[in-house]
Amino acid sequence: MSHLFKYAVMLTCVLYLCGCGVPSKSSVKAEFLKANAACEVLSVSVGDGDGAAAYFHIKYRRPNDAEIYEAVWQYLDRGGTKWQLNSTETVPR
Repeated sequence: MSHLFKYAVMLTCVLYLCGCGVPSKSSVKAEFLKANAACEVLSVSVGDGDGAAAYFHIKYRRPNDAEIYEAVWQYLDRGGTKWQLNSTETVPR
């Protein structure tokens, strides 16, 4: 597959997810910080998904650690605009 085709497919998925009322980046960040208050969130981005699942990539730093980590959180559509956090990567405390 060409890079242009892959880009077009990814862009279509992102636009589809944005139109389906998936959780906002700011709500995902807030939920992440609620569970991992000591961490510093650097960015939240939307990953691959479909109409039933949405993936968010969260880049963060742990306290007293310069390394950048990435968590992938999956949300599942529970009908309409209700999305439920389904799986996360555990952040050691």
